[in-house]
Amino acid sequence: MNRPAHVVLDLAVRGGALLTGEWAFTRVWDATTAGPHETDIGGGLVGLGLLALAALVWGALDGRHHDVGRLAATWVGAGLLVGAFVAVLLVVRGGDRGEVLLAVALLVPFLAVLVAAPAVLAGVLSRTLLHRPVA
Repeated sequence: MNRPAHVVLDLAVRGGALLTGEWAFTRVWDATTAGPHETDIGGGLVGLGLLALAALVWGALDGRHHDVGRLAATWVGAGLLVGAFVAVLLVVRGGDRGEVLLAVALLVPFLAVLVAAPAVLAGVLSRTLLHRPVA
């Protein structure tokens, strides 16, 4: 498989895994806490923290095996995938036009940075500190 295909596959796997993890966390949080879950700021903050932590750890592992360009392309793409999925989910759930536009304008870039920044930073640090050759 050529390099661009590997990057696309990597970002699809990482984005899908992060989305699945976030979905599982939301189900567990909703099942174990009382109250209206649509306005639960605590669950949202914990979920975002876990999303960033997962990206940080996985990015550090990727940094040991990939060059910085591929690392950045993979994780920025995975972050955009996560953000775009949230916007699509709002459309599917029947969000109004303003809500969807707000999600596309603000939430997609925010989630892309929330995923990509810790992953790329940890990847660059692990690559620099371990001095592993690129595979």
